[in-house]
Amino acid sequence: MSADAKLWRDFQQGDKKAFEAIFLRYHQELFQYGSKMTRNRQLLDDSIQELFLELWQSRKTLAAVVSIKAYLFRAIKFKLVRAIKKQLRETSLSEDDPELLEFSYEATLIAEQTAIALKQQLLNIIRQLTPRQQEIIYLRYYSHMSYEEIGVIMGISYQAAVNLISKSIKFMREHMVYPS
Repeated sequence: MSADAKLWRDFQQGDKKAFEAIFLRYHQELFQYGSKMTRNRQLLDDSIQELFLELWQSRKTLAAVVSIKAYLFRAIKFKLVRAIKKQLRETSLSEDDPELLEFSYEATLIAEQTAIALKQQLLNIIRQLTPRQQEIIYLRYYSHMSYEEIGVIMGISYQAAVNLISKSIKFMREHMVYPS
């Protein structure tokens, strides 16, 4: 039996130390995960506390789990989505409200997940570049240096810097896959 399975079983049997161990082990990770879905810290804290309260109250009827972390992440995601939807329903929005929501929570979440996936893909492609290409991309786009400054730092001419950037971007465009 895995350590997670034993800890969960002990928790289900009413072991307060097992419950405390689960809380201490996963609270911070749940908070970090939840903060990707909402910036409302109070809502997130309340949702995590509510999740653990419900877990304790229903521990005897819960199914066995293979991964406590996966179970808790799914549970907090479900709880936050419901809480955010409820909050949106309760908030009366007027036409002149500066915080008028233009997108649903689901659309925002999909957009954020797509942006994260694209960023990860871009980082993976950058890792495929040669060290000099990585350096020039960093200098140009992360440090916002001019071609002249790049040339001085890398010991190449202005034109060589332009050509190397062009070649690097061409490689990245060819390897980038955009979601449809």
